[in-house]
Amino acid sequence: MAKKALLIGVSQYEAGLPPLAAAPKDVAAMLRVLESPDLGAFDDVKTLIDPDLEAMQTAIDLLFQSCQKGDLGLLYFSGHGITDDSDRLYLATRRTSKDTFRSTAVSASFIHGIMRDRSYQRQHVLILDCCYSGAFAEGWLAKSVDINLKPQLEVEGSVVLTSSTSTQKSYEDKEGELSLYTNYIVQGIESGAAESDGDGMISADELHEYAKRHVQSAKPAMKPEIYGIRQGIKIVLSRAKVDTKLEYRRLVERYAENGGISFVVQDILEVQRERWGLSDEVAIAIENEVLEPDHKRLKNLERYEKSLEKACKQEFPLNEKIIGQFKDLQEVLGLRDEDVQGIQERAIAPYAKEQEPTKMKFKNIPSIKQSLLVLVLVTSAVGLWFLLLQSPKTAKDFLDQGYVKQEKKDKQGALSAYSEAIRLNPEYIRAYSRRGVLLQEELGEEEKAKFDFKKAITLEAKTADDYLGRGIAKLHLGDKDGAILDYTEAIRLQPDLAYAYNNRASVQQELGEPQRAIDDYTEAIRLKPDFAGAYVGRGKATVALGYKRGIFQNLYTNILGDYSEAIRLKPDYGDAYNSRGMIKYQIKDYQGAISDYSQTILVEPDSPYPYRNRGVAKFALGDKQGAIDDFNKAINLKPDYELAYYNRGLVKKERSERQEALADFQKASELWQRQGNMELYNQSRDRIRELGG
Repeated sequence: MAKKALLIGVSQYEAGLPPLAAAPKDVAAMLRVLESPDLGAFDDVKTLIDPDLEAMQTAIDLLFQSCQKGDLGLLYFSGHGITDDSDRLYLATRRTSKDTFRSTAVSASFIHGIMRDRSYQRQHVLILDCCYSGAFAEGWLAKSVDINLKPQLEVEGSVVLTSSTSTQKSYEDKEGELSLYTNYIVQGIESGAAESDGDGMISADELHEYAKRHVQSAKPAMKPEIYGIRQGIKIVLSRAKVDTKLEYRRLVERYAENGGISFVVQDILEVQRERWGLSDEVAIAIENEVLEPDHKRLKNLERYEKSLEKACKQEFPLNEKIIGQFKDLQEVLGLRDEDVQGIQERAIAPYAKEQEPTKMKFKNIPSIKQSLLVLVLVTSAVGLWFLLLQSPKTAKDFLDQGYVKQEKKDKQGALSAYSEAIRLNPEYIRAYSRRGVLLQEELGEEEKAKFDFKKAITLEAKTADDYLGRGIAKLHLGDKDGAILDYTEAIRLQPDLAYAYNNRASVQQELGEPQRAIDDYTEAIRLKPDFAGAYVGRGKATVALGYKRGIFQNLYTNILGDYSEAIRLKPDYGDAYNSRGMIKYQIKDYQGAISDYSQTILVEPDSPYPYRNRGVAKFALGDKQGAIDDFNKAINLKPDYELAYYNRGLVKKERSERQEALADFQKASELWQRQGNMELYNQSRDRIRELGG
């Protein structure tokens, strides 16, 4: 049995039809998978780009004419589809224009006749990825309709796959992208994910079901159809690659919901990644590909909602012209009435309480039933508006809620809020970064945090907020230079973004550039005078600058001033108290240092560092037992706290407790050796030698 195909893509047209940049890319992608010996393994694949009527009809005729008994012939078309007043379908050629489409486009009846005449004991597959929307601009179609293609194309023994029977737009048609339906046809073959019955082969119906599922996730209003399938009969188009990547893809598809993956599922996937030896990079790429349709749909919903909110803010109630434009926007975005109904209710609610229900033109608001709107306006408007004000509803709202909960030490509440932000916007870079920071620094979930950071840097950054979030992720993955570049881009896009200056400053300080850090912290404070964290950061950078230039004592006043201002702005700021305590210790204000460390402990009782610091200050005042008590507490909280062992050893040495001191110095030296800190290792070994150990 021979397998032959003709792939036609028409991207350029006469006046009246817009170009379709995706069409030749669609043909190239289909050629790739059909010619592949490991996939389609077609014997003969011909391509035709931007043909005229004669060339296109001749090529179609020759394709089916060349198919002998038992052969498979596949015809693929990517381009504009046009219907006349009787809903008869025509496939446009490069010569097709508004006034001549009946004589310059290939009619469905032509293709149907050829397939019918040559259908005896042959297998034919017709794939139409048609864009019907081009006619709107020229007035060829006055309204969105569903086209009945079955009687025009169905032939006994043949299968017809169509991207949509609706005249809504079926193309993405962006630079570098395939059309939507073809994208998932190709993806289903290349990944092997379209194979569903376990026989290792991909049939036409399996391929269509895979593409349809993903297309409708991205654009619910599109209606891909298949005709000609008979029970028990399969037309095989390709082999299916079966490997661990495919199994992982199927697992993701099984659990993915509304563009996101729950934390429980993340644990399941993590176990399977390890079992199958998949890298995080490969796993993330598969997840992004699987979730892409839902991401597209959620982006379209977000675009519709933002546009409607702006319109309502500018003028309410909306006039008939604007309402009509929103209906057009809905169609362009591929959204159904039920998809936008909730959005319309939310957008109207803030303004509804200001309107008399009797003055509203219910008939002019598409997709909202009058009875429901009356209920919102009359009985629920005020309550609903109050609820909307009080409760988070958008991804940004949940991100902000997560910040608040994290500040209040509600770690699980913050985790839930960040996860909900990601569920609502699966491409929310900053939410992934914030959740990663929480997982790493406060919940000790290093692997999950790493996965979030890697996910964040794979997403496309477009806004200042995106670059800010990606910079955070890069920093936590060790890419400090990359983090600075992203923070700088965020500042370029939004020069008043105080957080970007603050974050860039912290990296510059880590890279040994304290003066640059001070400059950025100062700018962050200028933009946001109540930015307590920037004051603490500037204080620490000033300390680093003082040590670097040997002018530390001249900067005490500035440093203490920054820490004190941070405490005034945020009275429960543990880091500010601890940092101020360290400066007070430097200037020998030991009692003041102890007071600040004690305040830190009240705010952060589970942190070992203020206990150790307070112990050092107590030792300086001669309170040896108090110092040992604090060092013991620090070690209980952090059993590998080398400085606490070393400091406790010094106190015990002073108390002539030789063996106990030796044990502490030995423990400190082991920990420092393990860390590779040879300077402190040697210092602890000196103490051991002093004690004769």
